[in-house]
Amino acid sequence: MEKVVFSEFIKEVATRANMPQAKVKVVITSMIEEIEASLMNGKEVSIPKLGKFYTKELPAREVRNPKTGELFEVDESRVPKFKLSSVIKKALKDG
Repeated sequence: MEKVVFSEFIKEVATRANMPQAKVKVVITSMIEEIEASLMNGKEVSIPKLGKFYTKELPAREVRNPKTGELFEVDESRVPKFKLSSVIKKALKDG
C-alpha cells in the first residue's frame, strides 16, 4: 500500500477545494487539534462520510510480561478509537 505524506495530502485537498495550500493546512491542523481536544474532554466526534472518533475506557488489570512471565498491574486508561463510516467501507469493498 502506498503511503500519502501530510504535505501531499494538503496539496491534493487544496487542488480539489481550489484553495491555497497554506489555508488548507491551517484548517486540517485545526481540525486535528479540535478532535484531540474533544477526545481529551470525553466527547465523541462524528464526521459524516468519514467516521467516528471516540475513546474507550480500559479497566485496571493484571498483565503478564511475555519475556519474564512476571505479573504486574496496569492502571485504568482511556484509549482513542476510530470507526470508519459505512460509506467508505462500501466504497473500499466495491473497489
